Amino acid sequence: MDRLKATLEEINNKKEKLSILQEIASINKDSLKNSAEAYVYYDKARVAAIHQKDTVALRNAIYNLGEILIEMEEYDMAITYFNSVKKNLIEKEGPSEILALVYKSLGEVYIRKEEYDTANGFLDKGIAYAEKIKNDYQKALNHVYKSEVYYMLDDYASSERQISTAFSFYDPDSVPMIAHYFKGKLLYKLGDNQNAILCFQKAVALAEEENNINIKSKTLQLLADVYLSSGNREMAFDYSKNALVLVDSLNDINKKTALSRIGYIHAFESMLEKNKEQQLREKAEQQEDKKRRMIIYGICTLVGISLIVLFVYRQNKVMRMVADMRKAQMELVEKKQQEYS
Repeated sequence: MDRLKATLEEINNKKEKLSILQEIASINKDSLKNSAEAYVYYDKARVAAIHQKDTVALRNAIYNLGEILIEMEEYDMAITYFNSVKKNLIEKEGPSEILALVYKSLGEVYIRKEEYDTANGFLDKGIAYAEKIKNDYQKALNHVYKSEVYYMLDDYASSERQISTAFSFYDPDSVPMIAHYFKGKLLYKLGDNQNAILCFQKAVALAEEENNINIKSKTLQLLADVYLSSGNREMAFDYSKNALVLVDSLNDINKKTALSRIGYIHAFESMLEKNKEQQLREKAEQQEDKKRRMIIYGICTLVGISLIVLFVYRQNKVMRMVADMRKAQMELVEKKQQEYS
């Protein structure tokens, strides 16, 4: 990490800088689980991608910022980021696996907001899109989160159908940690303690590989609960003690992250406010421009009507003059005829 940061300071090539920013951000997010640091570097990557006009790097940076914001429980801001990625993908790019992930992430956000109907809607879109691009892994992942929706609604039969469907699409060696975790929770709720323990143990092993302290601590506590309900107090105590150690560690990390992130969230809110002000200014300018065009159009219309009226008036005047001349000529002819008679 130090080597990458040192290299970042030394190089001048903007494309290489963007690549290193993304790498540092990714390491902090996925390996070190340092949300605050990851947020900083993904945001720098976002700015660099804008300058480089690299739409793929920009999209990936924004998506990852959204994922970090979920962990920070900044759900509304996460939704803003995911919607930005979704709009970009739909309007400017062809089929992309990341769109199925965006739908999954939006579903996850709304689960955490306890807006389950909205969550289900996005997850259904994720499943449909994953089917369209023939990506079974992404389809399974959306089914996993649909299982969690039904679990939260206490509809365990539907939850079990969804998790079973998800596992039918996964390769046995590629089942993600979150799928084992959700399935273990459901099996424990259904009273299948033996299989719940197997799922939780797999979730813990994967959490250790991914350095995911949060899921590991939650799973260890659930393992303690399962063993306690099975009458094995010794195992329950061991798992509970291990979970407590991790929770203390996690709280220390969360405190550091919370302190570090305050500035970033405020900066993000400031950026949103600036964007909103810019949009209002642009809207006011558009309205002013529309008003000017309407005034010009009105003036042109009045001038056109005036010219037409003037033309008609002159034509009528000429016609009257011609008619008067003909009348005078006829009167003169009649007068001459009377004189000859």
